[in-house]
Amino acid sequence: MSTGFLLIAIVWLLLQLLALIFLKGPWRIAASRSGGVMLLPVAVGLLGGRAGSSLAPIRIVIALPLCTIRILGVWIAHGVMLLWACWDSTLFRALDSATHRR
Repeated sequence: MSTGFLLIAIVWLLLQLLALIFLKGPWRIAASRSGGVMLLPVAVGLLGGRAGSSLAPIRIVIALPLCTIRILGVWIAHGVMLLWACWDSTLFRALDSATHRR
C-alpha cells in the first residue's frame, strides 16, 4: 500500500470522525453519506480479498479518493455557509444600527 493512499485514508477517516462529532442536522447527514458509500467497496474488497480475488480491493482504491473529495466538499460548504451567516448578520446589525441613529 502506498503512502499517498494511506494518507488519503487517514484524512478521510479523520474528517468523518470530526463530522460526526461537530456537525449537526443536515450537515451531519450529508457527511455520513460518504461513510455509507464507503461501506460497499470495503465489504466487497474484504470479502473478495478473502476469496482470493486480486481485483476486489481496487474498488476501495477507486472509492476512497472520491469519498474524501465529497467529505471535503461538505466541510467547505459548511464553512462557507457559516461565514456567510456571520457576514450577513454583522452587515444586518450594522445597517440596522445606522438607520436607528437618526
